[in-house]
Amino acid sequence: MKRATLVALVAALLAGACSRAPTFRTAARLVPLGGPVQVARGGSWGTLVRPEDLAAGDMIRSEAGRAMLGLADGGRLELAPHTTLRRPA
Repeated sequence: MKRATLVALVAALLAGACSRAPTFRTAARLVPLGGPVQVARGGSWGTLVRPEDLAAGDMIRSEAGRAMLGLADGGRLELAPHTTLRRPA
């Protein structure tokens, strides 16, 4: 009985966590945390100097810098140096 209750509890927790998992398809705001971070829009790379909202198709390249990607659902993703991401269209 205890094992079945534990299995049910773990399954419920996992189902809840998966239903709220942030995705990169939601609205996203990129915040520089230090060092060079670049954003490409329409094939043209520019240096990120202040927080910016990302649009579909934008690319991020952190080079030696770091940045935080904030998602609309409250999730956050910290980008380590030498990370490249593309926001899906």
